[in-house]
This record gives sequence, C-alpha cells and structure tokens, in this order.
Amino acid sequence: MRKRVIWIILEAIGVRSTLYTSRNLFPKNYSGTVIGLWTLYHGLGSIISPVLSGWIIDATGTYVWAFILAMSCSILSLLLLLPITKTDSVGILN
Repeated sequence: MRKRVIWIILEAIGVRSTLYTSRNLFPKNYSGTVIGLWTLYHGLGSIISPVLSGWIIDATGTYVWAFILAMSCSILSLLLLLPITKTDSVGILN
C-alpha cells in the first residue's frame, strides 16, 4: 500500500511538471497539441515497452539487454530535447 501511495504522488508531480514544461517551452496556442502528442507517445511507450522488454528477456535469458534498451531510449530522448530552449516573451522558440 505504501508503494502505491508513493507512486501516485510521483505520478502527480510528473503530470504537473509535464503541463508546466509544455507551457514554458512552446507557444501558448500549441499547448493542447503538445500535451496531446506527449500523452500519445507516453501511452504508446507504456504499451510497447513491457512487451518488447519481455520478448528481449525471453530471447536472451537476462535482464541486461532490456535495461540497455531502456537506457538507450532515455539517452536518445535527452539528446533530442537538448536543442529546445525556453521560449522568449512572444512565445517563439529560440
């Protein structure tokens, strides 16, 4: 039960930071599109990653490659997000 409460709190913090970040990084008139795409890709990742990781674990017999895949995707996401900077006062990306 305690783990579930901690997970709910962390998930709430994540949702709030997602909304705040999207409003600060993108123009206000695109915030609905950004949040919609963010939710879409998060949902697809939530569906695909357990299946893909399970297949990798069954095929290799170890968890190592599943963790390497997760780490690689995280690093790739970070590298793709690095060029994005905070918006200026008129809402255009720098």
